[in-house]
Amino acid sequence: MENFFVAIRDDDTSFWTKPEELEQLYGWFFERGGKVSLAVIPYSWKQINPGMDKDFYIDRSSGRRFIYENKALVDYLHDKIKENRIEIMQHGYDHVYGVKYNGKIEFLDKNVREELRDYKNYCYLPECLYKSSLELEKDLKEGKEILEDTFKVKVKIFVPPGNAISKESVKIVAKIGLHISGIMEKSMNRPINVRTLINYGKRIYWKLKYNLPYPFVMDYGTHKELVAYALTPSTDLDWFYRVFKFCREVRAPFVLATHYWEILRDNKLKKNFYSFLEKLENNRILLLHQLMNNGS
Repeated sequence: MENFFVAIRDDDTSFWTKPEELEQLYGWFFERGGKVSLAVIPYSWKQINPGMDKDFYIDRSSGRRFIYENKALVDYLHDKIKENRIEIMQHGYDHVYGVKYNGKIEFLDKNVREELRDYKNYCYLPECLYKSSLELEKDLKEGKEILEDTFKVKVKIFVPPGNAISKESVKIVAKIGLHISGIMEKSMNRPINVRTLINYGKRIYWKLKYNLPYPFVMDYGTHKELVAYALTPSTDLDWFYRVFKFCREVRAPFVLATHYWEILRDNKLKKNFYSFLEKLENNRILLLHQLMNNGS
């Protein structure tokens, strides 16, 4: 199993996160040498009922809060950064959601949530699909600066909110110097150039030959990308472990993606998550940016 490494990607840490939640979930893992890559929201709205499709909305009344306003959380994360137990990644700017329905696009607040109950056909628009390019260019640059100033680190990776990103957003993320945790969709939502076509070809070849996502780092020249595998309540565990085994056999990096809040509220998911972590050897666990750079 030489040259096979794993990273744990945990999304949605924000002002609203309690340090006790992260410690409850990962304390024992950190003590035994584990590492976690946290996708952090710089300036977050409070999300109500996340993960619950029919009840999820943004609490506009609470306003947006900067990550640095939660001093207890920042102090906790500073300690873990010094211990080389976590890295800070950027998870959008405010993780806002819009929704498209009845021929219009609206901010997903409580009033719109109630209105949606009369509609069967609607689609959510995560931040990098909802905002204009001009707004995103300003927000994502500012978000990166907030995280770097707050945690005194260099942020290296961008995790798209809702795992969705537009072609223009990719350009913006690369422009501010970040790699992306995720790979292009079937619709090739990346700027078209020679490297994109080569990477798209790899994606199609891998899908046809193995019926799996391309598992190695994709280099676009402007930035790198690496697929992550979700572990959520709806994950097919047989498929998840088949991919894990396959990545181990071909020496491809393996990134598990999850949400701390989802694990803490779902005992079955927590059991499956812990079972996976307990199988890992300490020297196989890296931070995500290290996987992007071939283990260095």
